Amino acid sequence: MASLAVSLLAGGAVVWQRWQTRSSLPGIASGNGRLEATELDVATKLPGRIEAVLANEGDLVQEGQIVTRMDAAVLRAQLREAEAERRRLVEECKVAAARITQRESELVLANIELRCRAHRLRGARP
Repeated sequence: MASLAVSLLAGGAVVWQRWQTRSSLPGIASGNGRLEATELDVATKLPGRIEAVLANEGDLVQEGQIVTRMDAAVLRAQLREAEAERRRLVEECKVAAARITQRESELVLANIELRCRAHRLRGARP
């Protein structure tokens, strides 16, 4: 019985000593518990491929910090296409304005010819 008590006392002393040396190291803490975090889903306004991931899972990030960069090659191509379409439409507007000016000039000429013919017809009558 005495040997059992001595064994338990020695085992307890060893466990206590190890626990004390672990917790006494500077910058090291020990304990048990549960960590909880708020998980957030991130969504984009437009679909696309990710070009770069700038934060790792578990990193602390600040509000407004960029965590990924999208590959914008498709968006740049769509922008160039839209700019080309805009230039085409501007040129079509210029052509339409030129046609309007041409038709207005034709109308002025037709009115002049009408007056000239009407004047000649009036002059031909007695």
